[in-house]
Amino acid sequence: MPSLTHGHSRDGVLTRTYRAWKAIKTRCTNPNQKQWKDYGGRGIRMCQEWTDSFEAFYAHIGPAPSDQHTIERKETSKGYEPGNVRWATKLEQARNKRSNRMLTFNGQTRCVTEWGEITGIGGRTLAKRLHDGWSINDALTIPKGCSVGALRLITFDGKTRALHEWGVETTLGGAVIGERLRLGWSVEEALTLPKGTRRRVLP
Repeated sequence: MPSLTHGHSRDGVLTRTYRAWKAIKTRCTNPNQKQWKDYGGRGIRMCQEWTDSFEAFYAHIGPAPSDQHTIERKETSKGYEPGNVRWATKLEQARNKRSNRMLTFNGQTRCVTEWGEITGIGGRTLAKRLHDGWSINDALTIPKGCSVGALRLITFDGKTRALHEWGVETTLGGAVIGERLRLGWSVEEALTLPKGTRRRVLP
């Protein structure tokens, strides 16, 4: 084992920072390591300066903030090099996975999980909407529980509202109103008849 500076061995136990450096170096350089296929095997490298010197790595990254932090690459297509690594928690790293789709909306780019939290819609709901062919704008702006059809504008009694807004105002719910209109009910019938009415009331 190379001699350690900066006090990275305490009573024979290696610090988190040194163990992180060693693990990264191994998975980027050793084809026999089980994680090689996801790192060195797909071209992810540790820069030569860091490969040759733990001290150079430590000078850039510093000590781990806590036991919950591990090394993350900011851009997953790039390797372990100055400017592309940081300490991050598991939650922060999960948001930066290659499998987590990034969405740009109103000039901001965030992952699906984060947009789900910001909008209150939830990451799973957003992912399903996008999988079903929704536009990013619809997926992020239509309230949870509403369909694309919920944006349909309906005018009644001198007021124009989106279907889901009428659902809230009448307490009938957008789904009930939408189904009534689909079955041929008039707007007045759809918006005014009590929930549970089973057949259309004819004039």
